Amino acid sequence: MKVIKFFLTMCVMVCVVGAMQVPNVHAQRRRGRATTRTTNRASTATNNATRLAAIETARTEVASQIKTLSRFLYLYGRVSKSLDDVTAEARATATEAAQSGVGTRGVTQAVERNRQQIRSNFAGVRAGVDALDARFIGIPELAAARGELTNARLAAQEAEALVGRDRYDDAGRRLLDAVASLTTILQQVK
Repeated sequence: MKVIKFFLTMCVMVCVVGAMQVPNVHAQRRRGRATTRTTNRASTATNNATRLAAIETARTEVASQIKTLSRFLYLYGRVSKSLDDVTAEARATATEAAQSGVGTRGVTQAVERNRQQIRSNFAGVRAGVDALDARFIGIPELAAARGELTNARLAAQEAEALVGRDRYDDAGRRLLDAVASLTTILQQVK
């Protein structure tokens, strides 16, 4: 009898201790889930903040590139017109000088220096657009704008090539196309 009583007491104690642990296990699970949900919410909020910051940085860089290109085009318009005139005049003078035997080396060198400076400026413009394209690669939210950015990059490359062939007016028009593509990006990325 004592054995049965002891056995029953032990069973009751095991049941009581077991019953006390079951709610604690549930409570721990609930807390674990709540912590996980809170952690997930926190990480989601952090990811959203990082994503929004990356988008805002990209928009700022695109706007800065548009400003740079617009200023360049404003100044380039006057320079390209005078460079076209000087180039035409230098060619005419070189033709006359070749026929008459008079040297025009100084004028030709000055025109060539100006051409090299313009080519260098266009290379810098293209490098700026290429750098912008490189920044967009790692941001999935900006994937939709990559097409327009590719258009802008190609327009800058074509403009640089046109300047290399002394087609200054056409080069300026291609840079205007690059500005238009960059402006479209600003409209797409919000």
